[in-house]
Amino acid sequence: MDTQQSKIPFNLGQEPLNHVDGFVWGRELKRYVRFCSDHCGRSPRDLAGFCGYKKVDKFQRRRLIWNAVQQPVPVMYFRSIGVDLNLLGAVVELDQREYDAAVAIPLDPDYVTIRVLPSAYIQRKLCRDTCEGEAIMYMQYLVRKHNYLACCIHWPNLKSIWVRFGVEPTYHYYRPILVVRGQMVDFGSDGSLVGTARLR
Repeated sequence: MDTQQSKIPFNLGQEPLNHVDGFVWGRELKRYVRFCSDHCGRSPRDLAGFCGYKKVDKFQRRRLIWNAVQQPVPVMYFRSIGVDLNLLGAVVELDQREYDAAVAIPLDPDYVTIRVLPSAYIQRKLCRDTCEGEAIMYMQYLVRKHNYLACCIHWPNLKSIWVRFGVEPTYHYYRPILVVRGQMVDFGSDGSLVGTARLR
């Protein structure tokens, strides 16, 4: 393939991002799980076997994802590293309080993410001190005038606001949760993949 043709000439929405200073989604949850993982006293091979993995390297890759609570985590893994589910509930409540305080702050977005194709996004920088309401009106203008699929203001780990033609803006919040579904523990989505292109 020609290297010039393989280069994508626009930002696919990976950077830059709107930020909320000091806020980290699931800060205490991640800290607790990492602590248990680091201090469980079991070898990776022992943990892999306990969790049903034959290949240690495959287990270690999965373990990194579980320790970062980026997707539902098997109860079996938590048991193997000594996570107390009752204590885990209290830890998630701490993160929920931090989240509630952060989402209550009036936010002025710096960027709007525009969905130009089903899996491709571009961004537009907003004028300094543009409030959330003004940004929503701007997104409504963009969708109407340029026939874009959708526009989004996204604060990773906090919330996103989507605007589509002819419908009211929709708000998505990424509050940490703790739900045990069968043999998996779900903490909800941190929204980190919203407005990003996922090309293979």
